[in-house]
Amino acid sequence: MQAPAELVSLAFRNPGAIHRFSMSDWDKVVRQARQAGLLARLHGLLQKEGLDASIPAVARWHFEVATALAEIQQNATRRELGQLFELLAWLDFPLVVLKGAAYLAAGLPAARGRAIDEIDLLVPREHLVDTCRVLRDTPGLCYALLADLTACDYHPQDDRFEVIYLLACLGTPVVPGGATASAARLRLKVRVPRGDAHVPSVAGIYPSAGWAEREVFDLFGIVFDGHPDLRRLLMPEDWSGHPLRKDYPVQVNVPVKMHESLQLTEQEFVANIERQRQATGPRAKAD
Repeated sequence: MQAPAELVSLAFRNPGAIHRFSMSDWDKVVRQARQAGLLARLHGLLQKEGLDASIPAVARWHFEVATALAEIQQNATRRELGQLFELLAWLDFPLVVLKGAAYLAAGLPAARGRAIDEIDLLVPREHLVDTCRVLRDTPGLCYALLADLTACDYHPQDDRFEVIYLLACLGTPVVPGGATASAARLRLKVRVPRGDAHVPSVAGIYPSAGWAEREVFDLFGIVFDGHPDLRRLLMPEDWSGHPLRKDYPVQVNVPVKMHESLQLTEQEFVANIERQRQATGPRAKAD
C-alpha cells in the first residue's frame, strides 16, 4: 500500500496510473493534495491529459472546487470570497456548500472580469447552524447581521422549498476592539424536501431570526427545529393551511367582469335625485 504523498507524486509523474487507484486511494490523494495546495494544479494536469472523466464523482467535486478557488484567489477583488470558501472547505463540509457559490463567483462567464459583492451559498440543512456560526464569528468575515429570512415554494419539485437567509457584514467590529471586515452581503440558501419540511433554527446565532422564522412557518409550513416559540405570526392560531404554498386552495371566487358601464341611465339618474330629495326633505322643512 502506497503512502498518500507517494500517490500524489505518482499521479503527477504518470497521470495514466490513476486508472489503478481505488476509492481509498482517491481519498488519500484528495486529502494530501489539498494539504499541499496541489489540488487545482493536479486537476489541470488531468484535464490536459483528457483524464478528467476518470476521476470518481466524489473526488471530482474536490478538484472542481479547488480549481474554482484558485480562480477566485487570482483576483484581488475576490480574495475575501476565496478565504470564505477555503475556510468552509477545511471544515470538511459537504462540497455542495461550496460548489454553487464558487461557480457563481468564478466559474460562470457572466461573473468573470467584475467584482462580486453578493453571492449565493448553498448549504445542507444539517450544517446550517455551524455555517452561520462560522460566518458570524470568523475574523475577516463577521457576517453578524441577519437582515432578512424568507422562503420560496418550487412545487412540484422534490426539493420543494428553499429557505433564504440574507446576511450582512457591516464593516464594523462585532464587539469593541474586535476584528473588522469589509462591508459585504451574502445569500445563504437551504433546500428543503417536500416530505420533510424541517430546518434547524438559527435564532441562537441570530436573535432577529425569531420573528422571521415564525412568519415562514405561518405562511409556508416549514418547521424550524429548536425555535424557542414557534407559532403562527400573521394568521389566527386556528387557521387551516399555509397561504403562501403554491397548492394552497383559492377560497374567494369572484366572477370575471368583461364590461362595466361608466354612465348612469336616465332612470338611474332620476331615481338617485328622488332618493336625495327624500333624504333631505324632512331636514329642509325643519330648518
